[in-house]
Amino acid sequence: MVRNHGKFRPSEHTTDRPDLLARVFNLNLKSLMDDPTVHGALGKSIAQVYTIEFQKRGLAHAHILIVLRATDKFSTSEHIDKFVRGEIPSPIENRRLHEIVTKCLKHGPCGIDNPETLCMEAGQCKKMFPKECRTETTMNVSVYPFVSQMPK
Repeated sequence: MVRNHGKFRPSEHTTDRPDLLARVFNLNLKSLMDDPTVHGALGKSIAQVYTIEFQKRGLAHAHILIVLRATDKFSTSEHIDKFVRGEIPSPIENRRLHEIVTKCLKHGPCGIDNPETLCMEAGQCKKMFPKECRTETTMNVSVYPFVSQMPK
């Protein structure tokens, strides 16, 4: 099939053009990686690795690990809160984004509401959901920090 020199045909959608999706994804990934690794947005990066995965619908996403030098690592909750925040968009200010986040990016329902889900084991969610909402990050020496997140 002859392509229309990178242009969409009237009946085409973005999902019909994996060549363009891959190109745009790679450009965005490079730009995203440049901020912390080249420009030092989080501090001095001493190592980085990422892997690209594709969802069932064919959409790409990346899992990224960046190792910072010891003096730049996030050691306080205040330092973490400067860069990391989990927030569900307001249904009043941005209804469409709120719907997407609550439908596609939230874990569950599980627990008493849905005890047959794959994450359930012995009556408890293996991922430890639901988690309480926090306004500030709390450091925990044995596991990852509990990052602040806004309530629903």
